[in-house]
Amino acid sequence: MLRLNMGLIILYILGAISALYVLYLSAWVGYHIGWEIGRALFADRGSHPRIKNHPVDPR
Repeated sequence: MLRLNMGLIILYILGAISALYVLYLSAWVGYHIGWEIGRALFADRGSHPRIKNHPVDPR
């Protein structure tokens, strides 16, 4: 009986870890899709924080 419970616990832990990993992967993919959409939308205006149009050096 104890061996069966240990196997079920291990399976449960592995399932929880894999579910969290799938959630993490989907969030990562969604973030990058959103980043590309935001870059396409805001690149001409320079309002996106990490790809702002830097001012030209006046020298």
